[in-house]
Amino acid sequence: NPPEAQLAPLIQVGASGSVTIPVSNVTSPGGSAYGVPGGSVPLFIVQPTISAVAIQTNPMVSSINNITVTMTTNVNLAPGDVITLSGLEGVQTSGSVALTDVGGGGSSVFSDGTSQQTGLMSGTSLLLTVHTGQTIEAGSDYTFSFQILNPPEPQPAPLIQVG
Repeated sequence: NPPEAQLAPLIQVGASGSVTIPVSNVTSPGGSAYGVPGGSVPLFIVQPTISAVAIQTNPMVSSINNITVTMTTNVNLAPGDVITLSGLEGVQTSGSVALTDVGGGGSSVFSDGTSQQTGLMSGTSLLLTVHTGQTIEAGSDYTFSFQILNPPEPQPAPLIQVG
């Protein structure tokens, strides 16, 4: 596939040789693929995207802080796919992190690679693996929260990214 999004081109078919068959347009039933409406139409290409909104409950140093994240993708994600929430600077939490469902089954679709309803804190990133038997559905909101320990010194809000 090409590296950019594109509308489906007009595909035609015809024949020449011992018999000439005039060119005609190829049709497609237009179903979805990967949760993308029209995604089964040949060469209809989308750029996969993910968006997220995050809030916290406690801005105080060295305190327990609940971070709530709502995320949405424009394509389905399959078991084993990994979403990375990065930029969690100064977090004093590592290893498996429990996820709490806040809406849309947000915590149950993820694991740390092994245990459902967990993520894996690795440095300044939270790794969220789509759990076995689960699918992130395109266009659906998934909201979950997790607990971290804030850094011991004040800091400006870091740029948090999802991808």
